[in-house]
Amino acid sequence: SLDEPNAVPMYDVYAAIAYALKGSDVQTVVIGGKIVMRDRKLLTVDEEAAITKAREYKKSIAASLGME
Repeated sequence: SLDEPNAVPMYDVYAAIAYALKGSDVQTVVIGGKIVMRDRKLLTVDEEAAITKAREYKKSIAASLGME
């Protein structure tokens, strides 16, 4: 949202996007004309599966380093 306190005042929209806005300010993302995130919900990725897989990788990496 461009109405968040960290986005105001906005003199240059490109500079604001690059330097002032945060990931939590993003609600919708369009890539190549396709909506990939709407209302902060990913539409092209199974978030639960990705989180589960990341946790599995973490365990595997920690075990390989002896950090169980």
